Amino acid sequence: MSNCTHAPSAPVPVPENKDGSLQFIVSEGQSSQAVYSTDGNKILFVSRGRANKRDQVYEKDLKSGVEKRITFQNGVTYQPRYLSKPGWIAYASSTDELEEDPALLKPTSDSPSKLPFPYQEQMEIYAHSLNGFEIVRLTNHPGFDGEVHLMGDGNNLFFTRVSNLRTHIMIVNRNNRMTREISGLGSNPTLYSATMDGKLKAWIDWDEAFGVSRLLVQRGKEKPVEVNPDQIVVKTDLSFSPDFKWLLWAQKESQKSIYDIWVLDTSTMCASRMTKSSSGERRDPTLSPDLRWLTFTVREGDRSRIARMGFTPPTGPCTQAP
Repeated sequence: MSNCTHAPSAPVPVPENKDGSLQFIVSEGQSSQAVYSTDGNKILFVSRGRANKRDQVYEKDLKSGVEKRITFQNGVTYQPRYLSKPGWIAYASSTDELEEDPALLKPTSDSPSKLPFPYQEQMEIYAHSLNGFEIVRLTNHPGFDGEVHLMGDGNNLFFTRVSNLRTHIMIVNRNNRMTREISGLGSNPTLYSATMDGKLKAWIDWDEAFGVSRLLVQRGKEKPVEVNPDQIVVKTDLSFSPDFKWLLWAQKESQKSIYDIWVLDTSTMCASRMTKSSSGERRDPTLSPDLRWLTFTVREGDRSRIARMGFTPPTGPCTQAP
């Protein structure tokens, strides 16, 4: 994807499409990975191709239209999240790893890694104050640490770690920075997330060669259920709705380089396709706190923008039922 830039426009409130049709809410630069604040008035996202060549975290006030740059990192910045502690966010960044091991800037191996993006990246996890300059490094491990998701207690975070070309699901405590692993999740678990009470969990498990990804959902201590098992394609970008009734993800077409958004009714285990694109990618799905807006990344050609459309709970036929 090119690093083309687009002239910034004056801040204006994001208008509401009364008919719920698709509208772009962030069009400047190459923008992606949006998540909502608790009140739904703001979004965090990643963008580059503005004054910055690398991905940086921005926050947009949807009421005023004002966008604020949050990070000024020298490396890749990935997947920001609002934390339960007011005024704090978390994200992954490669900045410190590149400074600590400059050889990473000039890899010498000619053998391509079997790891898909983003697991080849050297990243650590950070907590970052929105109201000051405080940045706290939460992990310290060579390789990829990222894909942060909150735990119900607010003091711990789930994340994905790469070690010895394998992925692991870890928990880090925000106060003492101690980490521990969750075992029994498969060969190469990633993108682990759970409801606030921990009774419903979802994750992606890759096979040994990172060629096949399985979307797994587990209720309590029951055996995990695979979603869309007959569709052997890449499934990624997991996101629970704020009420945990819906699980969203992006899924690749079997014969085309196209991703679309899917949603699972967690009470009926009914999966439905929400978008039907003819080109490009629909990625990073998330639902607004009031459940009115399905928001996602639209990647077409050399552009990556953040869009939303009205969310209507699917009622038609589904690909999977209990």
